[in-house]
Parts: sequence; structure tokens; C-alpha cells
Amino acid sequence: MKFDCLDIDSIVGFLWDEGNIHKNEDKHGLKWTAIEEVFFNEPLLIVEDFKHSLNECRCVALGKNDFDDLVTVVFTIRNKQIRVISARAMSKKERMIYTLKEYPVKELKKLPSFKTEAEESTFWDENDVTEYFDMSKVKPTRFSNLKKTTKSISLRLPVDMIEELKVKANAMDVPYQSLIKMFLTNALKTA
Repeated sequence: MKFDCLDIDSIVGFLWDEGNIHKNEDKHGLKWTAIEEVFFNEPLLIVEDFKHSLNECRCVALGKNDFDDLVTVVFTIRNKQIRVISARAMSKKERMIYTLKEYPVKELKKLPSFKTEAEESTFWDENDVTEYFDMSKVKPTRFSNLKKTTKSISLRLPVDMIEELKVKANAMDVPYQSLIKMFLTNALKTA
């Protein structure tokens, strides 16, 4: 799939820091983990703004999290990572585009210049992306190399349990740490 300023296959992760990790939860009740889910669920629709992307490409993702909440995410790419500028529940017009796949062609409003990322975030929290992005250029997308944010932890297990995990993992031809993640994922789904 061809984009003008996005190289979908080169994007490998998410860029979270104190400037953007909690702001969407504070403003809209969306945790950063629920925002990441949007990029892994289908359908995921992406439209980019290359007219206003001299320094950084600005993109909009229309998608859903694991609870089927419809979410609009404005983001950019830095160092092959998605940096979320703003995330919130979809507006009525955004839902129409996402669910009905109607792409009205209309005259777009002029996007203002932003001095800071915080200023831009506030703007997108309060404005409908359909007024500023050409939704006739929206594309269904899959990020082939994108991975969720991970965190290393220390886990103490009895040696015999580790050995048993290694045997089961070897039979499944997966690393034993991956098998532990699979077990935890299944346990969380059934809990």
C-alpha cells in the first residue's frame, strides 16, 4: 500500500513519554494501551496530511480498541515509531466514514499552525478531523512490523517449572518466554 509520507513497513513501535502517555486518559478516559489496540484491530483506516507535513507527517487513524470503542487517533511518526498527538472517541462524521465507508469530498478548512504539540493536541481534542483531512484518501491499513509496547519484568519461578516450560515450548517450536506470554494471555481472557 502506497502512502505519500508514511512508510508503513518501517514502523515498529510506539513513542510514549510523560508528554503524551496519560493526557488522553485524563481528557477522554482512553488509556495508552487501549490506543495501541486501535492499530492492531481491523478495520483500521488511515489518512495522511502531506500538504501540512513539511517537518513531520500528520496522520489520522480511525479504528476500534479491543472493547469495540470507536477511536480517532491523530499521530505522527518519529524514529520509526507512532507518536500519538491526540486520541478520543470518534465524532458522528468520523463514525459515518468508518462504519459506512462514505468519503464525502468537500472543501477543507485551513489547518492552523501550532507552536507546540500540546497546542495541537488540544486542537484535535476539540475539532473533527473530517473538516481538515481529505477523507476521500483514507486507506485500509495493516502495520506489518508494528509491535505493542513491552516492559521487562523479573519473574521468579521454580527451576522444575522452567524446565517443564522449556520442554513444552520446544515441542511447540517457540521460545519459552513466548509460551509464558501465551499462557498469561489465555488466562487473562478467561479470568
